[in-house]
Amino acid sequence: MEDLRTLVLDTLYDRIRNERSNCFAVNEAGMELIKRDNDVLPIIESILSEIVEPALKCHDKQKDIDLAQKLRVDIKFVSTSPFSGLAYVLGAYWIISTKSNQLEHAFQFMNQCNNELLAEAIKIIPIFFMIVEGNYNFGIEPPTSLLNFVKEKEIHESARVREAAARALPRIDLPPMPY
Repeated sequence: MEDLRTLVLDTLYDRIRNERSNCFAVNEAGMELIKRDNDVLPIIESILSEIVEPALKCHDKQKDIDLAQKLRVDIKFVSTSPFSGLAYVLGAYWIISTKSNQLEHAFQFMNQCNNELLAEAIKIIPIFFMIVEGNYNFGIEPPTSLLNFVKEKEIHESARVREAAARALPRIDLPPMPY
């Protein structure tokens, strides 16, 4: 159990990074986390609840806004997370929940999270359910229930969650329609 917790924390803080020869860097702990089975889901939930949620709630977003203005980009394109590996943790959560038929539980958990974390969780869905070179990024296609979850968030009370859902939905690669 402690090894899994360490793996999730290594992913969250991006402690094991592989710098490639091109411009991409890979969170190696995150890639390992995605391969795990559903034993890691409660650990991910615990870390999201105990560490990530409180930090996102009190994170000073002004620095992110200042950076976006300096770079002359829309703030929507600048990460507002103080955790460099949060996308991998959330992506692993969605992938593992999908593979292990635990999405209904994942939806319940995410619905209990604060709006900051919920928006982050929705924003990364297209990255992890993307078709690359004819196959889904992690070999898992997005189930209808995941698409419906994101669609429901388009009318959420929080503008941040609504924006994340509206932005994510058209970017989720759907499986090809059978003829």
